[in-house]
Formats: sequence, structure tokens, C-alpha cells
Amino acid sequence: MSERDDFYVGWEASMSAATRRFVRRVVVAAFAGATAIAGAIAALQAPFAAGVFEYGDEREFVGVVRETPAPQLVVSGPACTELCSARSAWLLARYGAKRGAAELVRGLDGRVVRLRGVLVYRGDQTLLDVVPGSVQAIGDAAGAPAPPAVAVELGERRLRGEIVDAKCHFGVMRPGSGKTHRACAARCIASGSPPLLWVRDAARGRELHLLLVGADGRALGRELLPWVGEAIEVSGRVVRRDDLLVLHAEPAAFRREARWAAR
Repeated sequence: MSERDDFYVGWEASMSAATRRFVRRVVVAAFAGATAIAGAIAALQAPFAAGVFEYGDEREFVGVVRETPAPQLVVSGPACTELCSARSAWLLARYGAKRGAAELVRGLDGRVVRLRGVLVYRGDQTLLDVVPGSVQAIGDAAGAPAPPAVAVELGERRLRGEIVDAKCHFGVMRPGSGKTHRACAARCIASGSPPLLWVRDAARGRELHLLLVGADGRALGRELLPWVGEAIEVSGRVVRRDDLLVLHAEPAAFRREARWAAR
């Protein structure tokens, strides 16, 4: 080493001008690189869905209970698209727990009730998180938006999508789908939260949510757990009840897919 070479001495109060310039360049480059990497990672992340959970905003609602194929509250609805009707069928879950609402409305099918709950919604689909102990029957279905006498058959369909639980997917959790949410969705569905087939059509910017039931209309729960959070293909009969789409299909006929889209 010659006398002209720079040499940094750690216990000195200051470093040489050449070393100071080198360190400054390294720090600036490292900061710029870290910022660029962070920006790239953020840009590659899928945005959170536009679901809404009105957490803490308990309100009172009146409607007609429908117990099957999943607990619902039928209420008067606004003007809808071609996929809707003048009534809305809100799926129900239990507020403050990863559980369904079957026990909260048991024996009240077709009855007008007053209850308290918190709304969770995504697009034109709504779930009501019912406050335990708030459900009160106030009459029969006379003069209320009673369930339709005849379901609208939409025929046999083959759909590709993902099984999700309605409560989390509509807005209680973010994300409410995919591998990261699989364990939570499985627990919710096993405990009675309504299971949905979430179908996306990225090309058209559309998504559909179909309540999953057996071919005979029975409620599905634990038999769906091996398929939760997976890209699957499902063939079955689609029925519209008010603004709720119901897919009648058997888990034994499900097929895993590498990716999904609407068909």
C-alpha cells in the first residue's frame, strides 16, 4: 500500500474524502434499489376485493326467514340487474364467530322476524351477520316479501372457480380466498358458514357467487373441505331464487383445475 492509498481507521472521528464519497454512493444506490424492489413487489400484488364489512354498525332489519338450502333473510330489494329480482335473499351467519346461523333461525322458516345484525356485502351479494339473541318472530309471511313459489331454472352448467365461505369472502377477511385463506375458509364452512363457488370472468370483469348444495338440494359442509381454496371445475344445475344463485352439484364429481375461468 502506498502513501496515496486511502485507509479507513475506525476510531478516527472522520473518514477520508474518498471513503466518504464511496460510502455515500453505496447508500444512495442501496436505498434506490430497495425502493424499486418494494415498488415492484407491490405492483405485482393482486388488489384487495371491494368487499365491505360494516364492523360494529349493528342495525335492525325485518324480513322473512328461509331456512333452506341455507339460512337466509328475504327482504325487499332495489331495482337489480338481470341476475336479480325485486327481492333480495341475504345469506345469514352468526356475528362474532366462525359459525353459521342455522341455530339462530331454526323453526322460523316462512316467518316474519325482526333482528339485529351487521351487513357484509360484495357487489350485489349480501350476507347479514346476525347478533345472537336478537331474532324475534313478529308474524307469519302474510304481507311480507315471501319466498317465490317457483324457482327459476337456469339449466345445467359447467363452471370453473374456487370454493369460498360467504362470510369471509364478502368482506370480513382480506384476502377471503386462495391458499392463504384456505384454513380459515375450511373452518368456517365446517361450522356452518354458507359455502359458495366463486367464478371469475377476468376478460369481462365479472364475478359470480353461487351457493353450493347437493344435487338433491341438501346443505353441504364438511364434504367440501378437501376442495376449499382449490381451482376446481363443477358441473351441476343452476337455480335462481330471488337474487341468489344456487348450484346443485355433488362433490364426487368435482375436478381440480390448474386455473379457472367462467364458461
